Amino acid sequence: MRCKLSSGAHLRRALAAPGLAVALLSLPAAPGMAQTFPAKAIQMVVPYPAGGPADVLARAVGEKLATALKQPVVVANQAGAGGNLGSRAVAQAQPDGHTLLFTVDASLTANPALYGARMGFDPLKDLRPVGTVVSFGSTLAVHPSLNVSTLAQFLDLARKQSVSYASAGIGSSGQLTMELLSSLGKVKLNHIPYKGAAPAVNDMVGGQVQAGFLVTPGLVPHVRAGKLVALAVSNDKRSALLPQVPTVAEGGLPGAKLEFGMVLLVPAKTPEPVVRLLNDELRKAMATPELQKLVAANDFTVVGDAPDQAATRLVAETQRLGALVRSVGIQAE
Repeated sequence: MRCKLSSGAHLRRALAAPGLAVALLSLPAAPGMAQTFPAKAIQMVVPYPAGGPADVLARAVGEKLATALKQPVVVANQAGAGGNLGSRAVAQAQPDGHTLLFTVDASLTANPALYGARMGFDPLKDLRPVGTVVSFGSTLAVHPSLNVSTLAQFLDLARKQSVSYASAGIGSSGQLTMELLSSLGKVKLNHIPYKGAAPAVNDMVGGQVQAGFLVTPGLVPHVRAGKLVALAVSNDKRSALLPQVPTVAEGGLPGAKLEFGMVLLVPAKTPEPVVRLLNDELRKAMATPELQKLVAANDFTVVGDAPDQAATRLVAETQRLGALVRSVGIQAE
């Protein structure tokens, strides 16, 4: 499917006016005018290492977009600086729709408070959401050696002794969720950041670290095998993968609910027709049986909002997570 970029009704009216048509037609064409989209291969940047949940979903979405738009969609992993490296590259790219960003929204909403000017761009000014793809929560799991089976017992134990927790890195969704929980639960936990969720889970299973609020699919096999104990999920409803595990609200801390999103974005000045086309095709892609199956397997929830709705959500989350980062004193490396 291709989208013809128009200069708008105001230009058509101007061209119809006597004396103006010749003058206007003699001017150079504005960027993007009289072009078709897509005109070449599309690059989708994922600002994390290959193999993670965002990368897997991005590649599946990219395949559907490539079919619909009749151009290759090439996924490029540009990890580094908490997601800032790849996100900055997209923010500074040509705003013609041929460079996309597929990221977890925490990299855009928490990072301004974590990194400040070191980000090198302003997510709210330099990027435009195409749409929120999915939302997801996480699961609080602990090593069996802690001998706790509920959220309340975990908090009581953490008030009496030092408890360490693992995350996928500083500023990751796991750290933000656990710090919100510890703030509301009035406990102090020792943060051990890892470079990704996989090594964090491995050390939790091995007992080198005692707890973690991590994405549910990576924990499920270990919970079912009895190597980890799941205490609560951060969503407002229970996970279909672990239906026996209560929500944090059911565990007694309703304010600790925290969900994140995976978002598709483009450079801020990308033409509106291109953004709308990408949004339409994104929604169609997420409705296909293949992606519905992938969503269910990863405990995601399809969002499918409009670009403006996604933008409003990012503004609200930037305010909320910024306040959390500042209140608990999280500092980037």
